[in-house]
Amino acid sequence: MTNSDDISALFQHFLQSLREAVSQGGTPEVVSPRVRTVMRHALQDDQFRLACILETLPTLDTWLVQGFDPVIFDDDCLEIAVKVMLWPSGSASAPHEHTTWTVTGVLHNALIFSTFQADKSGRCVFQREFEGLKGDVGYIALPCIHSVANRSSDG
Repeated sequence: MTNSDDISALFQHFLQSLREAVSQGGTPEVVSPRVRTVMRHALQDDQFRLACILETLPTLDTWLVQGFDPVIFDDDCLEIAVKVMLWPSGSASAPHEHTTWTVTGVLHNALIFSTFQADKSGRCVFQREFEGLKGDVGYIALPCIHSVANRSSDG
């Protein structure tokens, strides 16, 4: 059994690697793949995934009020945050636009990411669909309209 100090150290190592990847600078097209590499490596470790879950526990009291997407790390100087978001079985977000770079890793199960293009009237037109399985990591480097769905039947 791994003790909580080991798990905490593992999470802190991830955060240090994340800071290093971001502080090297560059455009979103350069930074996003570096962060994806850090996250992809971390997500291969079951203990890291456990560390992410443990980091959410202090936010339990806000889940019912604000929903489940706790920020488990925030660095204002580097302008980065790490969140754990829950997509229950059968849930999906409406298409929405990200105007800054984002890196997303799948902690458990699988998610479907759909991308859209706005037509001249502003309506979202489907473009592509990507499946992310446990441990997969993707990123958005440019403004992007997308939705996220958990189509599984087992949570």
